[in-house]
Amino acid sequence: MHELSICQSILNTIENELDIKELENIREIHLKIGMLACIEPEILKNVFQFIKADTAFQNSELFIEMVDVSAECKNCGNTFKVEKYIFVCPLCGEPASNITEGKELLISKIISEEPSYAEVNE
Repeated sequence: MHELSICQSILNTIENELDIKELENIREIHLKIGMLACIEPEILKNVFQFIKADTAFQNSELFIEMVDVSAECKNCGNTFKVEKYIFVCPLCGEPASNITEGKELLISKIISEEPSYAEVNE
């Protein structure tokens, strides 16, 4: 279950970019995960629920958008969505030469709650 180390890495990345007050205000973490990234989204969500307890992330939720696989044909330059794992250009019939989408793991958006005036002055 490599989703545990992936989730820890995501949270570490966010922690390195924000200070503790900003972390405590995070309400939503949005990810984009490619279909070829070998990550099970439901397992990742369950792991997140487990490891966020008693951390600055305890009030945040994880949202995942799965990204379809797209490829590029070297022969004709067409970029196309890969259907049923068939990496063949629908225009010219040549094999795809490059996967352009579908392998990514990105933190696409972080939504935080604005601290109240009282919190700012503490």
